[in-house]
Amino acid sequence: MKKGILLILIIAAVLFFASCEKEVSTSPPMEPIPLGFIKIESNPSGAKIYEDGRNTSLRTPDSLGWLEEREYMFTLKLDLYRDTSFSVNVDVNEKKNVFIDYHQNPRMLGGIFCKTNLDSAKIFLNGEFTGKYTPDTIKGLIPGDYEILYEREQCRAESLTVTITSNVYMDAPKVLKDTSVWVDYSTNTSGLPSNLLSCIAIDKQNNIWIGTRDAGVVKYDGINWVNYNMENSELFSNYITAIEVTESGDVYIGSLDGLTKFSDGLYTVLYQRLPSKHVTAIFEDRDGILWIGTKEGLVKREGDFVEVISHPSTEGFPLGNDITGIAQDHNRHIWVSVYGKGLAKWNKQYWKSFNFDFMVDGILRDRKENNYNCLVFDGDYLFMGHSFIPSYGQKGGISRYDVRFGYFYYYFPEIWGKNVSDIIVRGDGEKYISTDDGLYIYKSGRPLQRFHTLNSNIPSRQIEEAEVSADGSIWIITPNAGMVHYKRNLL
Repeated sequence: MKKGILLILIIAAVLFFASCEKEVSTSPPMEPIPLGFIKIESNPSGAKIYEDGRNTSLRTPDSLGWLEEREYMFTLKLDLYRDTSFSVNVDVNEKKNVFIDYHQNPRMLGGIFCKTNLDSAKIFLNGEFTGKYTPDTIKGLIPGDYEILYEREQCRAESLTVTITSNVYMDAPKVLKDTSVWVDYSTNTSGLPSNLLSCIAIDKQNNIWIGTRDAGVVKYDGINWVNYNMENSELFSNYITAIEVTESGDVYIGSLDGLTKFSDGLYTVLYQRLPSKHVTAIFEDRDGILWIGTKEGLVKREGDFVEVISHPSTEGFPLGNDITGIAQDHNRHIWVSVYGKGLAKWNKQYWKSFNFDFMVDGILRDRKENNYNCLVFDGDYLFMGHSFIPSYGQKGGISRYDVRFGYFYYYFPEIWGKNVSDIIVRGDGEKYISTDDGLYIYKSGRPLQRFHTLNSNIPSRQIEEAEVSADGSIWIITPNAGMVHYKRNLL
């Protein structure tokens, strides 16, 4: 027993002295790694920081610590600017600051070559006049987006956005439209809410009233554009089909869903007793009586008295009641056209229908071309516009009827084969004919004129309607490309 205890004491002593030997080891301690620190800033800020080609995922301003004592190569990358590289010697336990001002380096700046098709246009940069005129160059621009605007007398102002990058000169060309004679209006160049136009009228104050197919009515006074629609007025549809300005100054607006009167800033909804809410034509006669054409017949409105003059079962009226045109002859008889069905005259008591034999090139041809789009009188002559429908043998164009002698024939051979959507006649007999191939203007003794996309600023070959203002200038609307003002009075 005593021998066992002694053995245990000897083993414990050996272990104790062994551990004491480890603690008193004479090996030299490890030296700490030398560390440095650098802060990098830039103007503008937000540049990506690359260290020896490695993306640090940092952006200026920011700092890098725990750097070894040596030379480092840093690169800053900033959108639109040239990359900037620099080296830094990092010293032990020393903080260094680096500031890069991009704008102090001329190679970081750019410029714009400004040019217009018509020279001497004023150059505006971000809304401020630069004092320069085209063609010229703007230099020393900090990279970024710039708004360039060109203005020239008798031209439509044009603008564009130019993005400048370091040490690059960007071209900023623009074509200026001469507006000395022709002015085009669209959703891009004016207050028009839509380019899909359907009708036009001009009141005695020279306000232009424009109907659209999807945005209600627009009133233009030469400066301001006011849009009336279903949201801010008593209109029941934004698809406008007809506008008539009366001698008293009231504006009647027909739509797909009713008739509205605009008078002295107030609206009156007028759809009671209409055979159909779909209004197709509005006409005020020489006695101040209002005639309203609809998809289902004709209505006469005299003061507050409303009378349905025709409907699908009216005796003597052409089959069908889709009224496309209304006019009045010198005897104050009312004439109406019904699309695809014919022509009829109301002599204040009963209707008389007409089917004409056409005189074409001196040959009498029984064409029964009843696809009338519009009617207008010039003295004793009734002019009618037709659709061109080859499959039905209908040649389109214009026909003329002499109400005194009952003679009917085609007019203006140059317009055969065209869809005629509207005809207006001025007091001097000058005619304005809207077609799907431009606007034709005719005055006795002068050649027939045609304006289209190739010889004017009209943006579409399709012309819906035209109106002449008191100063003799012409306002032209298209079904798909907005409106044009022809300043003929200035020629």
